[in-house]
Amino acid sequence: MAGDVPTSTMQSFFHDDRAVEDLESKSLLSIAVTELVDGVFIACSMSHIVADGNSFWHFFNMWSEVFQQQLTARIFRLSVETVAKLKANANAEYSTCNNSNNKKTFISSYQSVSAVLWRSITRVCRLPPDKMTFSFLTINNRSRLEPPLSQDYFRNSVHTILVIAMAGELSEKAVGWVAWQLHQAVANYSDKQVRQWLHKWLQSPYTWKADHTISISSVLVNDSTKFNISGNEFGILGKPIAFNFGDRTHMINGYVYAYSDPDPTAAGDILVEVSLLPHTMRDLQADQEFMQFIS
Repeated sequence: MAGDVPTSTMQSFFHDDRAVEDLESKSLLSIAVTELVDGVFIACSMSHIVADGNSFWHFFNMWSEVFQQQLTARIFRLSVETVAKLKANANAEYSTCNNSNNKKTFISSYQSVSAVLWRSITRVCRLPPDKMTFSFLTINNRSRLEPPLSQDYFRNSVHTILVIAMAGELSEKAVGWVAWQLHQAVANYSDKQVRQWLHKWLQSPYTWKADHTISISSVLVNDSTKFNISGNEFGILGKPIAFNFGDRTHMINGYVYAYSDPDPTAAGDILVEVSLLPHTMRDLQADQEFMQFIS
């Protein structure tokens, strides 16, 4: 709070202003929240009988962790025509940026869609140009191991790869450049990288836990477009017409789940379920550059 604030004004934010000697009536903890014109003032009074400064700020920070904003999830549809166009444009932009006459397709549909999502979410977050941003992509280890794992292998063999770019780069560069960064990370992930990670994990095992406070500069894209979601049929119920998540507690800010629409009338369409903080989601839905791709 800049400038000189009268003592009486400052004191009015606090409910418990009794003398410390008044132990019988003084609260051990008192919290008052005042809504201001341009913000919120949180007044927290804690008796030194209860805690010192270290304990107070540990309490205050942990208290704030409890009251994180609830995430908003929304499903966006990209038609098969839009996905094909994104892929073609990304590969064309890559060739132009690299002065290449090679018309071979390098960048996949998944990488093209992921590039649009990473670029769009970062843009609506309004990060400083020099802010480092991260894109996490889930990747299948099975086909990359030597020898590859059998398709009948029933275990967990998936990993995430990390791609880093500055916020300014994502806004200034074309989608093709962003998609190429993702492509390179995927192309360079091989048996060697899988085994290096496994060796490191065996030296120091850990379990990944979802965290709603993941950095706002991170986007994690989980690709399930190659899974046979519509390959099940329960008797007279027929084929599934939709798919959705049940446990929302595992969603994190910046999490994107991409999958093929199981509805046979929308074959080839990709659905992306995006989880963001409410204000970021509103900005994403108002972003014309992103929404032009949405059906």
